[in-house]
Amino acid sequence: MIGVGVLLLSLALQPLQHRGSDPLGSGARRGLCRADFGPAHKAQLGVTVDPVKISSLEEFGSIAEVSERVLKVEEGRDGVQAVELRRAVAEPGSPTYYVIEYAVASSRGKKMYLCKYCIAQRKLYVLQTQAALDSYDADADSIRTQLNSIVASFVVGG
Repeated sequence: MIGVGVLLLSLALQPLQHRGSDPLGSGARRGLCRADFGPAHKAQLGVTVDPVKISSLEEFGSIAEVSERVLKVEEGRDGVQAVELRRAVAEPGSPTYYVIEYAVASSRGKKMYLCKYCIAQRKLYVLQTQAALDSYDADADSIRTQLNSIVASFVVGG
């Protein structure tokens, strides 16, 4: 199993370009980065930090409302044929975290996304992990376990 510290170091070294919609209307992105990992790089993760006008996820909506908005953004992407919500969980605290797991079928293949969101100090923090859907579903002891462990360990704080 890969350590989160190693992944975060990899993230710091691999900046990405902005690639999509901005469901919270936050404006320009900063701190965007990505890492590939797992057997034959079958999984990826990225972290983004965006300025926002609100102070908490709850101000944007409940876990159900935010999940619906995230899925609508995915449905609007080019080539997307289907989006299926698998799990949506709110982790109360300060800050509150939302964890959203969903599958996407598109012209580029079938992928599973496991994402964790929070807002702290008027910044939206998003950890997005993804893997090929067949690898994620078939390989419960490896890719799925690693992604869930990474998502569970993602904490924003000083």
